[in-house]
Amino acid sequence: MEFDKREKLIGFLKRIERTYPIDKWTHNGINLWPVIKISIFFINYSAIKTAKSATLKSRMVSVFKSLKLDALYSFYWFKKIKVNEAKYVFSGFSRHRVMWKESFYNRYFDPMMDYIDEVQGEKSIILEYDNKIEKSYYKPERVHYPVRLFHYFNFTTKKVKFEYQQLERFDELLAEIKQETDVDTEKLISRISAELTGVSSWKSLWAYLLAQIKPSYVFVLCYYNSPMYGLILAAREKGIKTIDMQHGGQGPFHSAYNYERITGNKWDLFPDYFWTWDRSSADNIEKFTKNTSHLSFLGGNPWIAYLRDQNFELTKNGKKIIIYTLQTNFVPVLHSYIIDAIKESTGDYVWWLRLHPRMAESEINELHQTLKNENINDKVEVERATALPLPVILSNCVAHVSHFSGSVVEAALMNVAVNIVMGDIGKKFFKEVIDQDEALFFDTNADTNLFAFIKEHEKANLKRGNGRDEEINYKHGLQYFN
Repeated sequence: MEFDKREKLIGFLKRIERTYPIDKWTHNGINLWPVIKISIFFINYSAIKTAKSATLKSRMVSVFKSLKLDALYSFYWFKKIKVNEAKYVFSGFSRHRVMWKESFYNRYFDPMMDYIDEVQGEKSIILEYDNKIEKSYYKPERVHYPVRLFHYFNFTTKKVKFEYQQLERFDELLAEIKQETDVDTEKLISRISAELTGVSSWKSLWAYLLAQIKPSYVFVLCYYNSPMYGLILAAREKGIKTIDMQHGGQGPFHSAYNYERITGNKWDLFPDYFWTWDRSSADNIEKFTKNTSHLSFLGGNPWIAYLRDQNFELTKNGKKIIIYTLQTNFVPVLHSYIIDAIKESTGDYVWWLRLHPRMAESEINELHQTLKNENINDKVEVERATALPLPVILSNCVAHVSHFSGSVVEAALMNVAVNIVMGDIGKKFFKEVIDQDEALFFDTNADTNLFAFIKEHEKANLKRGNGRDEEINYKHGLQYFN
């Protein structure tokens, strides 16, 4: 989504929260606004892609439903899946994993689970809500795949029809959505109905598993989708505390972590705790939870802390690394000021260009063609920059450069001396990080060469943020939940 459209949409969602009775929009006693809000955002974000995939999915489901193969498949797994009691449950999916030391490793949860097992002496398991990938999972004995049971619960759960006509002023909102956004309101209603059905199905599945596991705490990634909404509801009914784990930037332009108004003490679809990496993220959460029972919790970034303990050194061939974290859906893929900076760089520097995980093949091809056309292939590294864990690279670089990637927060946490945010978008995204002297702003419209800017601040040898968050460690955070 283009930034100006994103900014306009976020402003529109805030205005809805100020002017509409969102606290009265409920289904079976559950406040619906988080589901409605995320549905509006993501339909607007990927309208074409969503429409295509939804059509394909509906056809596939229709075929499988007619044969009832999905329910039979799940029934088979009922006898195969065995879960033992554990104090901690973690739930995420494969995109949260990276290849590390020849294992498929959950970079947020595996460090915590190891600490729980080895230091606290407690049991923990991870329930992944997507299918197993053919890779060598780290400690596979503690990984389970409840999605194999989902078809049964989806088959036996009554489908939910979103009765929007019964919600006060919702028809007025639909008219405004048509006028102000790119959202197809018929698709929005269909999506909300599908989400609510999914939440109900997943809730039944999780209730079945939680009754066997009997945990005290459930950690989720990310809270704002139907599997995790269902898990939060099932856990709450059983008196189990839920914690959402930060997985990237959570600033004012993230619709799931930016609410203008919340009424009442508790919203059923929100976790009890929002685990955050840094103070600015915690403060952002507190802006909308301060008068509720939901709490922001400053627990640190487990992946960064884990890799710091590893003391991993990169082979740099004597060259200083400047890492540039690319964006997806950003035109052009490589801007002229980046190209000029690479060309101006002396032989003792190398630019590591880290691809965004959702970059399209066409974007990657465009990048490589640009590098070839500009004759700068020998000055860059793409493969290792993308394959290696980001904290490893950040701990071995002299500068980090980005427009508005969440890596800006990670670089700030690791006290990267020259952490650069570029352009007006980045300036708005990371205003607090810049204001707190944890990042530098580079004006892409100025005449200054980016490499000269990097050299100037590298020479000054500034420490961003004065190491303020250096001692925030997930090990201390876990003690709170012990």
